Amino acid sequence: MKYIKHYLIDDNTNTFCCSLEDFINPTRIPWKEYPGINPQVQLTDSDEVIVYLSTLPDSTEVFDILNKSGKKSVQVLSEEQYNSVLIPYLNSNSYDLLNTKLRINTQYDQSTLEQEKLNREQYRQTAILAIRNL
Repeated sequence: MKYIKHYLIDDNTNTFCCSLEDFINPTRIPWKEYPGINPQVQLTDSDEVIVYLSTLPDSTEVFDILNKSGKKSVQVLSEEQYNSVLIPYLNSNSYDLLNTKLRINTQYDQSTLEQEKLNREQYRQTAILAIRNL
């Protein structure tokens, strides 16, 4: 399995959308360019542009791509780099499930709910920081 960080592609120009100004036309996951791509994480980079972490089959060829501003449109990641974002991202989402369970339970403790909300946000911020540091 291969791991990448990537941006969306402008469906009309087939260029990566690495800045907010690039979102003029419809966009898509680069499935034409990378057969078997499986997006796992959607966050934003330091410019607030949507960025993804995805897995690829070993058979799919991939390499780093720099755009005109020097930003990596596609970045090949190690499993360790990938997991540095994926694990806190999944943990932040698991707190969503826990919060739902606590809300359904009529005897939930409001302080527990608030603490879980803080934990979720900490995991989310950890994931955002990690993806921005790749």
